[in-house]
Amino acid sequence: MIDYTNKIIQGDNLKIMKEIPDKFVDLIYLDPPFFSQKNYDMPFKDKKSITIFQDNIKSFTEKKKEEYRNLSEKDKCKYCKKEGFVGFKTTMQESRIKLADNEKNKNDFWENRSGEGLLEYLRYMRDRLVECYRVLKDTGSIYLHCDWHASHYLKILMDEIFGYENFRDEIIWHYGLGGQARGNKYSQKHDILLFYTKGNDYIFNANDVKLSPTSQMLAKYCHIEENGKRYMLSHNKKYYMSSGKACDDVWDIASIAPTAKERLGYPTQKPEALLERIIKASSNEGDIVLDPFCGCGTSITVAAKLKRNIIGIDISPPACEVMKERLWTKGIKIEVIKFELEESDIKEMDWFEFQNWSCDKLNCIPRGKGADKGIDGEGEIKTPDGVIPLIVQCKHWKNSCGEPVVRDFYGVLANKDSKYGVIVANSFSVGARKQVKSYARNNDIEIYLITSKELLDKDFNVDKRLGFDKLGYYVIKPDYAPWRNKSMDIRDFIETGDN
Repeated sequence: MIDYTNKIIQGDNLKIMKEIPDKFVDLIYLDPPFFSQKNYDMPFKDKKSITIFQDNIKSFTEKKKEEYRNLSEKDKCKYCKKEGFVGFKTTMQESRIKLADNEKNKNDFWENRSGEGLLEYLRYMRDRLVECYRVLKDTGSIYLHCDWHASHYLKILMDEIFGYENFRDEIIWHYGLGGQARGNKYSQKHDILLFYTKGNDYIFNANDVKLSPTSQMLAKYCHIEENGKRYMLSHNKKYYMSSGKACDDVWDIASIAPTAKERLGYPTQKPEALLERIIKASSNEGDIVLDPFCGCGTSITVAAKLKRNIIGIDISPPACEVMKERLWTKGIKIEVIKFELEESDIKEMDWFEFQNWSCDKLNCIPRGKGADKGIDGEGEIKTPDGVIPLIVQCKHWKNSCGEPVVRDFYGVLANKDSKYGVIVANSFSVGARKQVKSYARNNDIEIYLITSKELLDKDFNVDKRLGFDKLGYYVIKPDYAPWRNKSMDIRDFIETGDN
């Protein structure tokens, strides 16, 4: 079994957490998708952007609907329990009947939000929260970061998995910036942290997160002794001010300003001060901190600075590179492990995940928001004469590509004035392969047809596969570090300091 401690792991956090031993970590912080139904993009060089992740869990597949339709009324309740939604048992039973039997009912509660399924989101989250419970030590704590989109449903799941009696706090993070009011509603300026423990014996360092005295406290305790202690007088008796105010469950911590030094340009990036408070309160030096939705790595960066051991997981290749670079700038050399995939894993990917995975294997940048115009990824080929573009088009693993796809892609390459392109698909027809040879022979344009099975090979090397190693060419590995893409010194973005 691989030791994932003090490593970044790229892959599906559900599969990776299954590899972590029982009762192994001391603190879990997770900032998962909020069910906001948005795409999140990170700025890249030349005003381009990369879609880092989609906060978007699709609704039930036809297979799932048919599975539910065929159940007897007696078995429907068992099915709900098997799916893991004990807390939603009755509501789900009724909702799934509607979903399965009445496709025209667009107002169904669980099938709302433009057709995207809240139930599938909750199922996705529950599977991962169950693993979080398993890997957490008996003395451990978990902080689930969420917002109004699904916090009330996630609370029920957490009660079911961790126990209602182990709920400690609903923390309101009041971030101040952003969230302007629209029309006849209040400004949305807070997120929610659901704080649970695994039992009654848990770590909580209240003194480490005491707040600085407020101006009102300083005015009240206005007398100062020679040793610096502040006190107030009441009926000729001294009352000393405590070392700080106890931290309550409403946290006024500013979100990251556009000009802040710690800002990386990563969507949904959280301020280091927020994570510092959580990690100081609920762990000690030498403890293991796990973040299964690690994003740009704020949690593990802060944890490492506070002398904790870390495990960071994210499915996005750019995110893993960003967090590695971020830690390296702090003098913390950390390895990125790519979780080995199997063919069954590819078949479970949606198109967005398949595109990101394929581009990562080809050392290319996946396209961000906007119309792709037949381009799903772009790379740069280093040649003795300079740098030339490499264009990538991804067809989902289910698709077999024929001659028309190749012809259309040839037009894309011509528009981009590029001589090199790659199409990734499940398989290719004989006509597609003949067309590729014809273009190479008559038009001096190389289109490479690569199957998803080829990309699965752990020894896959894009330069060898394209024959570039024999020409002295190579595909330049993308540099996702935002500070370098903006041609600015790293110190303009991240404060340097002790590890």
